[in-house]
Amino acid sequence: MKKHYLLWVSLLFLNLPLAFGQFRINRNKPIYQTGRIDETFDWGFSLGLNSLDYKLNPTTIGMSNGVSQTVYSDAEMGFTVGVLGIYKLSPSFNIQLEPSVHFLSRTLVFDHIPESPERVLKSTYIDVPLFLQYHGERWMNSRPYVQAGASYIRNIQSNEQKSEDISTGTFRSTTNNFSAQFEIGTTFYFEYFRLTPAIRYIYVLNNEKIDDNPSTGNQWMGSIDELQTRGIAIILKFQ
Repeated sequence: MKKHYLLWVSLLFLNLPLAFGQFRINRNKPIYQTGRIDETFDWGFSLGLNSLDYKLNPTTIGMSNGVSQTVYSDAEMGFTVGVLGIYKLSPSFNIQLEPSVHFLSRTLVFDHIPESPERVLKSTYIDVPLFLQYHGERWMNSRPYVQAGASYIRNIQSNEQKSEDISTGTFRSTTNNFSAQFEIGTTFYFEYFRLTPAIRYIYVLNNEKIDDNPSTGNQWMGSIDELQTRGIAIILKFQ
């Protein structure tokens, strides 16, 4: 349900400029040439919200007829902050380096362990994506774009090297991860700055699961085959 809320917020978020008349045709409206639009290098910063959950594939442990899932993940809305480094290849293409930090919280629920079914997982992801961006023709004071790229993600709260496991409350996952990312947005030009609302999809490629200690048994992480972060971030970029 929270994911649906974030999707609706995202759609509203991207349409705010429309609500404030950004697209209203006005021949007398000035065309802003804000900042360093003709320079090869540019920079900025970003703020946003994220909903990054675990996509998990359960094993047959604790399942009825192999179809009734008894372990699932529930994500809280998180916060994202980052910086932008932009290199202009041509009038239509940029290379964008957008290091970000994602703060997030997820809950793993193990329904087949009734005495202690939930584990709250706090994560801090240092995300370093490199994008190739294509932006369309500018119309008045707006310009849409799409971009895609790959990212190295370091989870600095992974607990990968700890000896404790999830049975005692210590959730372990991989520290080093890799993702594919896709983003759409529109840059709006104002008198003193540029504002870019965007939606980014993040798809972690590797399995983030770390097995429990042999003495723990297979009722916890043994009931999960694969664990991968997936989700979206809604971002405001300022230049």
